[in-house]
Amino acid sequence: MSGVAGHSCTIDASRSNFTNNGFDGLEATDGSGTIDACVTSGNGNDGFFIDVGLFTIRNSFAVRNVGAGFNIAGTQGTSIEFDTAADNGAGFACGTPGFAFPNNLIVRNGSNISTSCTYPTSLISDVTIGINFTSPDVAPYDYHIGAASLAIDMATTASSNDVDYDGDARPQGASKDVGADEFKP
Repeated sequence: MSGVAGHSCTIDASRSNFTNNGFDGLEATDGSGTIDACVTSGNGNDGFFIDVGLFTIRNSFAVRNVGAGFNIAGTQGTSIEFDTAADNGAGFACGTPGFAFPNNLIVRNGSNISTSCTYPTSLISDVTIGINFTSPDVAPYDYHIGAASLAIDMATTASSNDVDYDGDARPQGASKDVGADEFKP
């Protein structure tokens, strides 16, 4: 069973955790909505599953899910930016060619991205060397970035997103950081 399963409806979620569900953390089909500053973790399938609809997902963490952190077959105009996908079976599974998902941190997943979509100014890596997550390997897992992270000041695509997962202002430095967390010195 999914944590939240919405069909032909509007889903607005903020500062919510969708964890340890038997199937998807948050599943949405034929709907719309905004998901901001949420966490999907430890789910038996995907963290976020979006199938047809118009959604905005930002400042969210999809970590340690068996399937994809973000499994997207949505409608053009769906926006997924400033999110972190780490330690999932897949980072981004994209079923609709031509989507662009900017400013994300996509690291250490079984497979990081589906090549049918693009990820401008996102940081994509098979390892977390240089990412400097707070505690990605020991519970309680923490995927906030630390000092000297390669994600700091990396976002260059224009965006009106001016806060991070914690509500900290973006940017804290010369430019915005990629991923859900803006490093605050």
